[in-house]
Amino acid sequence: MGHTGNPVFGSVSTVTVSHGSLKYARSGLLPTTSTNAPDVMHPVTGRFHEEPKKPQGIATDGVYFLANDRVLDLVVAFLNSFRAKNPTRLLCLIPFDDDIRLIAGLRQRYGFSLFDNRDILRECDDLSRALHGRVVGQYRKAAAWYGEFERFIYIDVDTIVLGSFDFVYPYLAEYDFVTGHSHMAECWRWTWKPSARRQALLSADQLDYAANTGFFASCAGLFSFGQLHSARDAALRFRAHMEMGCYEQAFFNFLVVTSGRSYTSLSRLAQSRGDTAMPCECWAGERRWTSGRKGRWRFNGRRRPVLFIHWAGCWWPTRFDAFVEQACRRLGVPHRRSSVRRLLRHRRIWWFFRHMAEDGGAESGSGLNP
Repeated sequence: MGHTGNPVFGSVSTVTVSHGSLKYARSGLLPTTSTNAPDVMHPVTGRFHEEPKKPQGIATDGVYFLANDRVLDLVVAFLNSFRAKNPTRLLCLIPFDDDIRLIAGLRQRYGFSLFDNRDILRECDDLSRALHGRVVGQYRKAAAWYGEFERFIYIDVDTIVLGSFDFVYPYLAEYDFVTGHSHMAECWRWTWKPSARRQALLSADQLDYAANTGFFASCAGLFSFGQLHSARDAALRFRAHMEMGCYEQAFFNFLVVTSGRSYTSLSRLAQSRGDTAMPCECWAGERRWTSGRKGRWRFNGRRRPVLFIHWAGCWWPTRFDAFVEQACRRLGVPHRRSSVRRLLRHRRIWWFFRHMAEDGGAESGSGLNP
């Protein structure tokens, strides 16, 4: 089940993105203009990837992620899990800012390219300045619409990937924008303010979409920069009703539901089609999700396959973590400063992938074998 938004910022036109004469390294994972690109070693098996063939007449599919060195622990856990389930999928880093020296050093090991079109990144930064009065790196997710992949998935790095993304791309033949979940009453407040219900610009159906933008699939060229600018101007008039504390999420929802494009989510598709076998997003903040033995996940007591676990809004260290670190320093107790909270829900599986060894296991003490 999907929707087509009512356009409010002009006509919709598709921009054709030219990929030029990119040559792919032997791994098929590092776009480059040289044939001397390094081979890419799988982080788990230690084997080199074989070059994936691009089928004739089929769009190039890939995945983007956004990060900088401040979230290096999250990035390593994400990459280990992603490559375990998507070993040959094309992958590209969109830099959150210029602080990416350490992450860039992981390119060969995990096989990803770097989005380095500074003009497009500046456009994204200008978009965030208009809406927030400062540069907000999360708006650089919009660069995916102007990147190297004709069909793409974007995913945040505060995630652990537990399945292949292959089944998602075919939905782009039916819909222009597909998120992990939407239409969840408990998540509505992370996109809109209560006053949004009392205005006439957006319909109840458009407001109810309220999708999380930490995972979405779409196609290159879906929006022109002119359309982004028109949507920005319309959003500024609606800004008082948008929850801007979640950065790009409110604007991306506004952009999509007012574009005239079709949109849906994996959770909505599974619900409307009665497909309980469709892998879905598990938000770690949802207490109804529980994990059992042998990686079996349950939602409300019923088994459900999980595509990825998402710690949106519930991974960063708390005051308790600061207290523990301060106490350890005072007592002279050896400790490692944690970049995620110590009481992280489902921490065991995150810890496994953060410290995954190259032989396919985990560092001693994890006791986990997903």
